Amino acid sequence: MEKIFVTITQLEHYYNHLSLTKGDEILLVKDTNNKVDFEAIMAKIEGLGKIGYVANSVRKVKGDCYNASYLYDKFDNECRAKVIYSTQKELICEVVPETIHPDIIASKRIYFTIVKNCSLYDAEFYFHLEKNEKVVLRKETTNQYDKCAIEVRLDGIGTFGWVANSCETRFGETYGAGRLYNKIGDTIEATIAYAFDDRYIAYIEL
Repeated sequence: MEKIFVTITQLEHYYNHLSLTKGDEILLVKDTNNKVDFEAIMAKIEGLGKIGYVANSVRKVKGDCYNASYLYDKFDNECRAKVIYSTQKELICEVVPETIHPDIIASKRIYFTIVKNCSLYDAEFYFHLEKNEKVVLRKETTNQYDKCAIEVRLDGIGTFGWVANSCETRFGETYGAGRLYNKIGDTIEATIAYAFDDRYIAYIEL
């Protein structure tokens, strides 16, 4: 199984200057009551409880780490990780392979948020997608900032936007790009469900 590294953030909100060393074990637990992030994963340690969260924003995920969205469907309620590096603000951890499993891919409709490509607004034309129109999702394997980037493409336009991959840009209970990544091939067709000024809700059928 692949090695999965994650970044633990928000340490300063719980135990400032918490001293952990390489090899210390962290318990990762789905925070199903989180009202801000539908894919939130808490980090806990024995004796102290919650110490932070698995980073789920491109701005907070460090180096070769994956975000919480990518990890979310690889365990049921909790899994374990071990500290690799520690700073005052973050922990870099490797998920213990024996405590996770491959994504379970069930036949169902999955909704996600599309963030529009802002550079298109500089064009001399304006267009807006309607409900039931089709777009194509394609894994962007060369993206240097997001290991789970999925671009959204339109015929004649090219890259129209991206699947949102952080709690700041996703709407409601839609999946993040990380959670979709291992459920699709290199490309897949998607359907627009709802349209907003700066983004769309779309879905794929598995």
